[in-house]
Amino acid sequence: MSAPNTNLLGQIAFDAGFVTAAQLEECLDLQTKSKASAAAPLGLLLLERGYLTLEQLEELLRIQRARFEALSTDPSSGGLFGQIAVRSGWVTAEKLAECLRDQATSARTGSALRLGQILLEKGYLAVPQFLEILRLQNKKVAQCPHCQTFFDTRDASPGTPFSCSKCGNFVRSRA
Repeated sequence: MSAPNTNLLGQIAFDAGFVTAAQLEECLDLQTKSKASAAAPLGLLLLERGYLTLEQLEELLRIQRARFEALSTDPSSGGLFGQIAVRSGWVTAEKLAECLRDQATSARTGSALRLGQILLEKGYLAVPQFLEILRLQNKKVAQCPHCQTFFDTRDASPGTPFSCSKCGNFVRSRA
């Protein structure tokens, strides 16, 4: 299972001791079961269920904003993938939120889908935009020639082949 994203509101609420794992899971399930375009924000669901007070929710949102601002100003990362996509006008905030919910849902089932891959699969982002965001984040990628899946190859030796985790074919990291 992938590591929790410490920038997500639910994880911040859990880490702060405002909600239990069961309460968080209940609200995440509610959010997942609703239509993607009409899904209520997690904070609102936690508030409506009485798991958070308005003051706690406001505090959590302040913490989350501060963390996102710190990430977006980090020159080594170039910012968060979703922030760059929205800031560039390539994706709406609503579509980004939908894809973040999809990513969180898949993470709970043990999948490690990346946000960019989800945006590509849904057709919300074009490949050149995807590659430009990765360039801005100082990331190097390779693409499987068979299934078109992208891989982060920052730590790989240039030209070293590896097996695609999706289709099993060989992919070479770029120089």
